[in-house]
Amino acid sequence: MVAKLTRKIDERIYVNRYNIHAKNHLVVVQDMCAVCKDKPCTFSCPVDNYVWDAENKRLTVYYEGCVECGACVVVCPYHKITLTYPPAGRGVNYRFG
Repeated sequence: MVAKLTRKIDERIYVNRYNIHAKNHLVVVQDMCAVCKDKPCTFSCPVDNYVWDAENKRLTVYYEGCVECGACVVVCPYHKITLTYPPAGRGVNYRFG
């Protein structure tokens, strides 16, 4: 029992199941991303859904693996990320509460 409770976060995320909705539920207004110094969304997301492309000065969002925690919304200093939960039956299905 103790072994199950001490699993690493990556192991827990791996067992989650996703029923991906066709519409992106993460909306990022990228007008401030280029001037954002720290880009906290790129390191606060537990599943690395945000990738900054320095060459093109563009943020790529991989919503398909989102665990719907809302960390990105909280850490964006410009309040440019909106999370709208997918409709019932879509999105992440947690296997370990």
